[in-house]
Order: sequence, then C-alpha cells, then structure tokens
Amino acid sequence: FSPEVIFDPFVYLSPDRKPLPEAQQIADKVKEAAKLIQISMGCASDSHYRYEQLIRNEHNLSSCYRIAPLFEKFKEVPAIVLGAGPSLDEFMGAASDYEKKTGKKITEKALVIACDASLRKLLNHGIRPHLVSRCERKLTPIFKGVTKEDTKGIYFAAYPWVEPSFFDLFDEKFMLYRGNGVCKFSRPFDFGDVDGGVSAANAALELAFLFNVKEVYISGIDLVFIDNKSHASDTGVEFDPENSKDKWTEIELNNGEKGTSIPVWRRCLAEYQSAIYKHRKLVFNTSQKGAVIGGTKAITWEEALDRLISCEAAKNPL
Repeated sequence: FSPEVIFDPFVYLSPDRKPLPEAQQIADKVKEAAKLIQISMGCASDSHYRYEQLIRNEHNLSSCYRIAPLFEKFKEVPAIVLGAGPSLDEFMGAASDYEKKTGKKITEKALVIACDASLRKLLNHGIRPHLVSRCERKLTPIFKGVTKEDTKGIYFAAYPWVEPSFFDLFDEKFMLYRGNGVCKFSRPFDFGDVDGGVSAANAALELAFLFNVKEVYISGIDLVFIDNKSHASDTGVEFDPENSKDKWTEIELNNGEKGTSIPVWRRCLAEYQSAIYKHRKLVFNTSQKGAVIGGTKAITWEEALDRLISCEAAKNPL
C-alpha cells in the first residue's frame, strides 16, 4: 500500500547522494503502479490474478471486437436485460406469450442482453440472446452443457480477466474494458469502457445504457430469495449464499412486502441504482417479488408486452 523505493547508490545516486533524474522516474512509476493496483477492484492477490488472465487472453486482445462502436447506436430499440434470479421463469412465459400474439420471437423486437448464468436456461427454452455478459475471472461450471454449436450467432461480451476458454466458446466476441486496473496498463487496445459493477447482470444493464436503447426491461434481477430460491432452475450458480447467512437482511419488495437479501446482492442493488441515476434511462422492473430498485418502475409482464408490441423498433436489433 505504501512502497518505499531504495536506490542502489552506485547506480542511481549522484556523488552528493541525491537521486539521479532517471531514479526519480523509476520511483514515480513504482508508486503509480501501486496506486493502480489498489483501485483494481479488489485485493492485491485478486489484481495479480487479473494480470495473469489478461496475459492468457493475449490472442483475444488482438481478435475480439471493440464494443465502443456500438455505443449510442440503438436509440430506437428497446432492450431486455436478464439476470438469473427466480423471476427469470416469468420472462420465459412472457417470451412464449409474445410469440403467440405476434408470430415472432421476442428477440426480433428487443435487444436481449443476458448474464452468463442465464444462458443455458435460455437456450433450453429456444431463446437466443443477442449478447451474453461475463465479469468473473474464475473457471466455473457457469456454461456447463453449452457447446460452441449452441452459441452460433450469439455475441460474448466480457472483460480481459475472464477465463480464455469462455471466450473460445463463442465465435463472435466483444472485449470490454473498465477505467482502472489492468485495463489502464493495456490501454493501447482501448476497446471501450463498460464500468459495469459487481455482476454480469450489472454489466449487461450498463451495456444497454451505453447503447442508448429506447427503454429497458429487466427480469431475473431479484436480489432476494423468492420462495426460498436464490436463482432460477437450470441456471449457473457460482457462490453459496449460506456462507453469509449471519449478514442477511430484510429489504423492501416491489409488491410491498419484505424479502431476504445477502451482502453481494445488496452491492449489486447499489450498483444498479447508481447506474440508473447516472444514465437517467427509463427502466421497467418486471420482478414483482423482487427488490425495489430505485429509479425503476415495477410493471407486470402483461403490461410490458403491451408496450413492446406497440413499440416501433428495428426488426433485427444487431
């Protein structure tokens, strides 16, 4: 946290024992590096792993698409942002209802951005999101059962510390940056900053905002247990909520009741609210039993579908 730079007197000090100019330059770089590591979204060891992953992703740094050219490009297109919470099941029903009413897939009306944990379930229901976001650096079973054939035509959007084999699962992929840490040190690539918070769903919402979509509908972003479930069935889970049971708290739900939340969900909640406040974009929250997210308007999927059907938008968003 506070490195001390000691110079070799035979190399870096003048006869009167003052640092030579190049010595001061080295000292300044060391202190700058230490400061960047401190703001690299975690502890020193986590930052070290991020650097390792970035080096392992060298081929992806040179081959992934830049995300920046898509910023501001979807002003007439609504977006649906999907988490992997229990209410994701309601989106499945809504997508089916939309198809029955219009004869078209919901992905033909809205830009669908899904978090990594929801992909397997979406594919099993015949729903192919346009983009899938990922933030976590660990190698986990998050995409268990998903093959490269399954992901044809789906874009992967992830950060340079994400496991390289996950990039390899997709033919089409965007690299995302953040304005700190390892991304500062590899800045010449400059893919475009997506400062998307704690979770993949946080990043997905940030992408929708940066694309400047017409309006946003969120589903599966519950941030509480619903019927004692932390996630929808057949989705990937990377942590055990029981580990923080002593820190569970009650928070307000969209239906006026109270629900149980855990520390990481509360961090995500703060990130959603901060992003909504920053971008001032219209966000509809379809999770009736989910947490109140400041800046969103709670509506049912029936209401949401009525809005989507009447909304004039590009036929094929991407």
